[in-house]
Amino acid sequence: MNEKNYMRCVLLVGAGVAALVVLTVMSGYPVLSLVAVVGGMLVIYFCKTRVDVVIVDERAYKIGEQAARRTLQVFAITNGVTGAFLVLLSQYGHPEVAQVGLTLAYSAIALLMLYSLFYRYYNKKYGI
Repeated sequence: MNEKNYMRCVLLVGAGVAALVVLTVMSGYPVLSLVAVVGGMLVIYFCKTRVDVVIVDERAYKIGEQAARRTLQVFAITNGVTGAFLVLLSQYGHPEVAQVGLTLAYSAIALLMLYSLFYRYYNKKYGI
């Protein structure tokens, strides 16, 4: 299989999984959406094993690392600031947003802690 056919496979499977997730959630069986996602992942994996050319190289990994780090930074900062704003807003007559604000703030803290743990692990593993 060449790269063009692989990309078609990924596109078709992604569209199919998205349609199945929507249908299963709307029909009242959201657990089946998990089956659809796992099945889609397996089909994409089997398509990838049949590819003859190299799809990912070192440059792609480096770009992915930088994009993931920047996404993590933006997401954590946005969650933290939005959570603090909503908690502050709850102090001024909008108590209904306090729980959402706390959830966002705690998720930002959990995300940063998880990043810290992985950073320490890989720092020890590779000795960088």
